[in-house]
Amino acid sequence: CLPIPASPSIDIHSACAVSCGQVALALATQTTFPSWGYWASKGATTCWENWSGIADPSHPPEPTHNHIFLCGGLGEWMHRSLGGITPTSDGYATVEIAPAISPHDGPSAANLSLLTIRGRIECKWKRGGTGSGPLLHIAARVPTSVAGTVLLPLLLADAARVALRDVESDLRLWPPPPADLEGASRHQAALQRSGVRSISIEPSASLAHAGGEGEGERIRVEVLAGGYSWVVEELAPRSDHVLGSAAL
Repeated sequence: CLPIPASPSIDIHSACAVSCGQVALALATQTTFPSWGYWASKGATTCWENWSGIADPSHPPEPTHNHIFLCGGLGEWMHRSLGGITPTSDGYATVEIAPAISPHDGPSAANLSLLTIRGRIECKWKRGGTGSGPLLHIAARVPTSVAGTVLLPLLLADAARVALRDVESDLRLWPPPPADLEGASRHQAALQRSGVRSISIEPSASLAHAGGEGEGERIRVEVLAGGYSWVVEELAPRSDHVLGSAAL
């Protein structure tokens, strides 16, 4: 595990920043000394003053003063990494929801919510199986007066094999229909009614934050306030799929 002094909140965010997500995840979930999981296995309900409960780890652990942030950072990491909830302007006027989802390793599901001055922001996701079926289920909620950006990993190397579908309307949000296809304008109007401002494919610097490694692409969805429930699913490649930006 990480060699932790009195400021593991810095270390766990640093681990994620340098793509050591497996180390950060182990710190949060393992039950061996030293880790947050070790505390929980010993009955801790908040952060203790040191990893063992007392200075000498050879003694049985016992609670010390409860310092929320002395050995803290777990809650913030869960919201910002597993839930991907990050403010991009003061007062959460704009927010980015970019959950760290590994294609193969790490958690298979997460459910995070954060109460802000503007309301509750939510992100709930579940990774699909290795066989046929959806690759990812995700639900997000952006409160009133907040503009949001949702970033979804494709979980596949080829962007042409991935589609994004709205669960409630069964509308395919991505890929956009060819420009000359009849009904393309109706598709854009439907997206606007659903609160989606634009959709595009962009490079993803890393998929390693939640335990995996590698680079790939992700879907960038600009949304207005509201609740969204989407499915990322595999799509057979078609020559008429135009991958680029669908600004509405």
